[in-house]
Amino acid sequence: MNAVRWVLALLAAGALLALLVGCPKRKVGKPGVVPVVGAKGRSAPSEPGEEPAFDLSGEWLSPEWGEVKLSQEGAKVTGTYFQGHGHLVGQVKGRRIEYKWWEDAKTYDAAERGSRGTGYFEVEPNTQQIKGQRKQEGAKSWAGAWSMERGQSRGERAEVPEKFQGTWHDWRWGDITLHQSGEHVTGKYTHNENEPTTGHMDGRVEQGVFRFAWWENAPTWEQANKERRGEGEFRLKDDGTLEGEWGFDENYVAESFPKLGPGDSD
Repeated sequence: MNAVRWVLALLAAGALLALLVGCPKRKVGKPGVVPVVGAKGRSAPSEPGEEPAFDLSGEWLSPEWGEVKLSQEGAKVTGTYFQGHGHLVGQVKGRRIEYKWWEDAKTYDAAERGSRGTGYFEVEPNTQQIKGQRKQEGAKSWAGAWSMERGQSRGERAEVPEKFQGTWHDWRWGDITLHQSGEHVTGKYTHNENEPTTGHMDGRVEQGVFRFAWWENAPTWEQANKERRGEGEFRLKDDGTLEGEWGFDENYVAESFPKLGPGDSD
């Protein structure tokens, strides 16, 4: 009886072994991973690089910084703002642009620490608006919003009345003479309150507001002493008075200048 059981056990073991040997082998991979093979047998990236679905090149209008000019080549975006005194360079990632900005210098590294930083833009689905934020280098929180919308070409813009053309007077700053050509306005003033001073203004009219950069005793804004340059904005009252504020850093002064008529200038 024991011999019969022994023979039956051997026969069952042999049948099981034959079954296992005859079955095809199955490759086992990591759970949930399906390999994608490229042309050369290598795994292709899960998110292959693609050209951006938009081109942001052109002129943009920002309530924070006025006119912004952007240029895009592939995924790289560069731009200027604040009458060319500000610069940015960034990279497109999906609908987001991560960028560095700097002011008063030719390169990011050459700019002072308080005049450079980082930011981001989110491109709206219609590609006509951009919204984002920026901050100074080393800051932990965002310092302010930066938004803009695509502007019209100069030929498509409505003609701008040349109201910022003429001479205004102030007892401290002397005669302030402005010249306007379309949106562009330049100005000059001289006074001798503490020392002989020649001041310059350069900016644009946007929705009736003259936003400008100013500097003194230097050929250009970049070459002026940091306490002798800044920015401002002026509006015109119905009687022709020029009013607004200008200054530098956090030091801004409200001003009101009456317009001179023929024969009123010194």
